[in-house]
Amino acid sequence: MITEILLIAAIGIYNPMDMSGHMMYPSGVKEADKYPRFAPPASKLASLTLPRDIMDKNNKIIKSGHYLAGISISRQEILIFEADKEIFSIEITETKILEQALKINTAEFHTYNNGESFIIVTEGKYKVKGKINLAR
Repeated sequence: MITEILLIAAIGIYNPMDMSGHMMYPSGVKEADKYPRFAPPASKLASLTLPRDIMDKNNKIIKSGHYLAGISISRQEILIFEADKEIFSIEITETKILEQALKINTAEFHTYNNGESFIIVTEGKYKVKGKINLAR
């Protein structure tokens, strides 16, 4: 029994395999491997967490979850992105220009006592609000 264990250990040093007989996965990267040298650039879009499903005027439903949000170039819509793809737009109902531009963009989901829900996005000097409908 001890000789079998020593034999398995010696073979493991010579040819490292896991117990299934396959080669073990090497950690790290080698010079010949293709890998990204730098992390992708951070998004300038704000992170938005939707606690509830929302719906647009065409009854398209966006499930609750984590998304990115920003203001359109025309400053008429709030755009919601999933990864790099725009999936939803909300008409801006209120725009406020701040005295100082913010360095970090923000996006928030709010539901008020009267039952109305809004997404508020702050981007640079602009703070905008868009009314949304909750999916039932």
